[in-house]
Amino acid sequence: MKENILDIFYNHIVPEASNGKIDCFMYYHICFNSLIEGSLIEGNCPEYIDAPLLEIRDKKKFNELLIEYVKLALDFYDDHYFYEEVLSGEYRTSANEICKEKVLMTLLWGNATIEDFQDPCRFLIRQKSYLENNFLTEKKI
Repeated sequence: MKENILDIFYNHIVPEASNGKIDCFMYYHICFNSLIEGSLIEGNCPEYIDAPLLEIRDKKKFNELLIEYVKLALDFYDDHYFYEEVLSGEYRTSANEICKEKVLMTLLWGNATIEDFQDPCRFLIRQKSYLENNFLTEKKI
């Protein structure tokens, strides 16, 4: 699962976000560029959008936190929040990996602020804490 999460993030979400459209059975118009340990991944976001820059300075730490977040989110969110095609895998193709993990990571970055993009590890720690909160887990969404 760990490799799958990272593959989806780096090979699908990052390039799609750099072009301003992430395919999760429906399109999410989320645009950001990425700076991963000094390597810039920049796309064709519309000119009228001031796309934030996801700054991953410590890829190993970031990867660990992202995997932990996705695992928690998979347990936290009920399946009724997802389209049937996403759950069944019917929409997967060799060029497109549509699954709950991709939807969860897309929505995660869709809710990030400029400051969150500048310090994504802190953002992931905060999001994990939210999911780990005992009050919330007692009332599963």
